[in-house]
Amino acid sequence: MTPIPNIKSDEPLSIILSPHYDDAVFALGGMLAQYRLRHDESYVLTLFGGQAPASQELTWWNKETGFESNAQAEEARIMENRNALSLLGLDNDHMLDSLLDDVQYRNDRDPGGEARIAKAVGDEIKAVLSRFSSRTISIFSPISTAWGRFWEDSHPDHAIVHEAFLNIFRKAQHPAVSFYLYEDVIPYVYRFGHDNAKNWVEENDRVRLEQVIIELTERDFSSKLAALSQYKSQMRQFREPVDATLIGYSSRLCSALGRSCHACEVVYRMKPENS
Repeated sequence: MTPIPNIKSDEPLSIILSPHYDDAVFALGGMLAQYRLRHDESYVLTLFGGQAPASQELTWWNKETGFESNAQAEEARIMENRNALSLLGLDNDHMLDSLLDDVQYRNDRDPGGEARIAKAVGDEIKAVLSRFSSRTISIFSPISTAWGRFWEDSHPDHAIVHEAFLNIFRKAQHPAVSFYLYEDVIPYVYRFGHDNAKNWVEENDRVRLEQVIIELTERDFSSKLAALSQYKSQMRQFREPVDATLIGYSSRLCSALGRSCHACEVVYRMKPENS
């Protein structure tokens, strides 16, 4: 992981856990745009940013996104992410990259190997929390989980991050930390609805979720779309324009929530089931 600078401030900070190089912006780009305007401190930790072995063949995903080698894809995705997060006010010190291999590089996915990956994800999250142990922290993780059960095509890496995050929350060793789940809208939650995601997690993960609505201005949402436009290689894989998908989902969501704002993002503060 990129070293975290020593910062002596006692101001609160936010950490967004991003399974891959675009997930934080897809989910919370508007919130990050607001943080930039308020000069609030935030970090994005991308967990699955590993590099394929030189001998590994070009993966189908990297091929479909237009690359001639895995190394070319990795280099481009890092640059896309830095460009996107820079637009939202993060400098290099606030972009933290782990080097865990994402699922396309874990061809065998044997149970032992997956268990080691899950432990490593948990260790990375705990290391960041430990580094800022003197601070008041809000930390955000994807809500999607349970691939092959609820969302048959949801991504294993998202679920690994979710489960590692949940395990840390359950141990209750970080009293100054507020734990939140965010909607990984694309490509999951927008197809199933935020109520379905919330209800499934509350029932199966045995936690209580308190909904928090982040109201976005037109400027916030435009900043989010501008940042997303930097992920050009990934946009080729979606069936419809990402901006149209997000605008449509946000419009339906704001209407369902009775909000008149331009757009909104939803997160859920986690609480013990019996609290």
